[in-house]
Amino acid sequence: VTGMLTMGGMSDLASATCGGVGDEVAYEFALAAPKFLRATTTGGGSAIDTVLYLRSDCMMSATELACNDDDGTSMGSTIERLLEPGVYYIIVDAKNGMVGGQFQLNVELLGGDGSACMDSTECGPGLACRPPVGGGAMICRDPVCGDGADDDADGKIDYPNDPGCGSPTDGGGLTTAGLPIRPARGPVDRPRGGCARAGRARPRT
Repeated sequence: VTGMLTMGGMSDLASATCGGVGDEVAYEFALAAPKFLRATTTGGGSAIDTVLYLRSDCMMSATELACNDDDGTSMGSTIERLLEPGVYYIIVDAKNGMVGGQFQLNVELLGGDGSACMDSTECGPGLACRPPVGGGAMICRDPVCGDGADDDADGKIDYPNDPGCGSPTDGGGLTTAGLPIRPARGPVDRPRGGCARAGRARPRT
């Protein structure tokens, strides 16, 4: 999703933790199942200093769930959060009133605990795609060496008790490193006036 922030534009919002007192754009999205969110304004499509934050109520700073001002590699920002079903708002804010220009917001939603899956690449960090205890359809869940169950029926549960486990994440667990980042899918309307006209983002749910 590509957007524009206006230099000297009105600031309706600011992160209570990370700041951001310039022009901002808010994007609304809804989740029907638990998901791991990674949103970023890093990359070649962003040329300005952004602040990125996530809320469950667009206008209320007390509902802020995550924020970031510069991710350490650029002036772009990155937030990560495991989310339950519900409605959320990603807000791209200018660092201050002297910042303006184009930004690129990339959003990735991966399966949370219990979400249906076909492969572990569809699951969030620390989760593997495998059948639940007792069998059934594949879901995202803790890897076999950290799920609290005796998956191989040898009388030993998880790392370090099970000699077949080299770590609690053995069995297909992921880390945040190298997660694929894709633009949000579906239409996103460029809003003006912060939350009053939040664009409706429909990333993969």
